[in-house]
Amino acid sequence: MAVQLTQAGIAATLMSLPPILVIPLTMIIHKERPTWLSVIGAVVAVIGVAMLFIE
Repeated sequence: MAVQLTQAGIAATLMSLPPILVIPLTMIIHKERPTWLSVIGAVVAVIGVAMLFIE
């Protein structure tokens, strides 16, 4: 519902955040260290989506 009430760029950026949020949870719950590739991939994905909608 909230996604329908905001601008497309903001909604897309927020919807690309789950990989960023899952990495710390994995570290806490499973005691696993993320690989640099997974961290870089998550950051690049969020930046890429944000760049699509920069005005």
